[in-house]
Amino acid sequence: MCKTGKRIFFCMFLILCFIGLPFAGAVDKNASQTGEGYAVEFEWLSDVDFIVRGYQDGVLLHEAVGKVGGETMLSREFDEDGNLIREEIIQ
Repeated sequence: MCKTGKRIFFCMFLILCFIGLPFAGAVDKNASQTGEGYAVEFEWLSDVDFIVRGYQDGVLLHEAVGKVGGETMLSREFDEDGNLIREEIIQ
């Protein structure tokens, strides 16, 4: 994935975090946002643990697993067949 795509995914992740965190107790534990074939799904596993998934035309391409206030976040990238092609820990 190109750097621009990673930046877009990360920016969408941050937007969902800033929008979702203040209202996390008042709304559903799951949220999603779509645009031009790309969809982002935000899932709360607990009050602080979350997963953000990015789909292109219904195919999972990106996944970020983290914790609010955590020092690291696990980022995964998948190909069109669902195979893991890249995994890295982001500080």
